[in-house]
Amino acid sequence: MAKCPKCGALYYERPAISRKDNKTEICPSCGLREAMEAYLRASGKEAD
Repeated sequence: MAKCPKCGALYYERPAISRKDNKTEICPSCGLREAMEAYLRASGKEAD
C-alpha cells in the first residue's frame, strides 16, 4: 500500500509516474487526471 503525494489517497495498484517531473510516483487516479489535463491542453480545449 502506498500514499499518493498529490492527493493523499492510499492505493494498492501499480503507481503512475507524474507528468510534472517524470519521477514522482502518484496514484493511478491522479495519473489519469494529469494525462487528461495534458490531452486537453494539447487539443486546445479547456478542462472543466
